[in-house]
Amino acid sequence: MDISVTMRVLLARYAGLSSVLVCLLLLSIEGCGGDRYEAQVSAFLNEDHPIASGATYVVLPGRDIQEDPEFKQYRKMAERKLDSLGYKKADFANADIAVLLSYAVDSGRTHQYAQSTPVYGNKGGGTSTVQGMNLSTGQLYTGTVQTPSTYGVVGSKTEVGTYVEYTRTLKMDTFDLTILRSTKNPEQMWKAEVTSVGSSNDLRRVMPVLIETGLRHFGQDTKRQIEYTLRENDENIRTLRGEKPE
Repeated sequence: MDISVTMRVLLARYAGLSSVLVCLLLLSIEGCGGDRYEAQVSAFLNEDHPIASGATYVVLPGRDIQEDPEFKQYRKMAERKLDSLGYKKADFANADIAVLLSYAVDSGRTHQYAQSTPVYGNKGGGTSTVQGMNLSTGQLYTGTVQTPSTYGVVGSKTEVGTYVEYTRTLKMDTFDLTILRSTKNPEQMWKAEVTSVGSSNDLRRVMPVLIETGLRHFGQDTKRQIEYTLRENDENIRTLRGEKPE
């Protein structure tokens, strides 16, 4: 699961609870219906050369990306999103613009965490001796009283663990193909970079989120970095994967 350090610490803390209770406890943070991914996108627009509405496009592999089966899957995802935005797919010879995809995932970084967690158990209770006097006879007596034990915190322990985080990156560059054909000089119209950090290094799971968040701003200038949080069962993500609506 693509979850944060806080989630991992909470899962360690409540490891003794049933999976249902843990799920309910963490639902407001993570949810049990699908992994959550966070992504940041920053897009830039060539204001002197904006992208025309409804332009025809072709999706191509960027530098160092070969058109292998992996790229073909990601290209289809980008095409589905661009089609939904009103752009029209074409071949290279006839397209107005080219959208280049470049992507990577690093080797990851290992982090450690330590968290003090309470230990629960029975405490108190037992048998105690009491003495008193019978007021009617004046005789002393000795008796015992049974006190029930209570369940609560009896101590603490330190949970220590490690987790690995990977940085997943998608870069998208858009060029004017009509100018390229006539002048042989590419004119860049738009570019965006999407970054996501999390526990999964499987780009096949993360790429729909990167494409969705990046192309939400196709042809726009975000002016700043914008953050998104999406779940893998989000309707838009399912659409990019080619899944039918539930």
